[in-house]
Amino acid sequence: MDRTDTIKKELIVLFDEMLVHGKEFKRKSYAGAIEDARERYRHTVDAIIQCFAASPIEEKAALTDELARVIPDHAYEKMQSVKKRSRERISVDYNMNMAVYVVPILNYSRQADCLALTERMVELWNEKGITNMNLMHSTYDDIAAGFEHRLCYITTAVCRSMGKPDDCYELQAFRNFRDSYLI
Repeated sequence: MDRTDTIKKELIVLFDEMLVHGKEFKRKSYAGAIEDARERYRHTVDAIIQCFAASPIEEKAALTDELARVIPDHAYEKMQSVKKRSRERISVDYNMNMAVYVVPILNYSRQADCLALTERMVELWNEKGITNMNLMHSTYDDIAAGFEHRLCYITTAVCRSMGKPDDCYELQAFRNFRDSYLI
């Protein structure tokens, strides 16, 4: 098995394993959760960095695209197996997983190739339409700064425009996010 195949498998494991950590996304537990995850997936990030270092410059764009497609393709396939009525709830979990764990873990090193990889991954995620929400590129520093600045997000208007009730899963998740993470 070649190095890129191993990295692809490890990226899928990263996405799947981090899905269960959404409940740890709170001000007091996020730093510890991200540190534990960074340590657990350090070998994956190191393998990515080494793979890019060993690639000729003219092949880096193709490698970036190849690796960046892995998680969006995997998530898309998983989403297709979910019943349509459950997709919106799972969409929130998938986007949260990508925004607060997967992307920040992969680009935590601030290494240029990892940053290019995660930026392309986010582009492909949005192009593929895995969820009906637009994913934004994120870093650990951006998220940690949000805890410090106690940012406020308004989601009720968006959910109402989608015809969702006041007690819908999305609003409950965002309220939990606001009341646990942001406060």
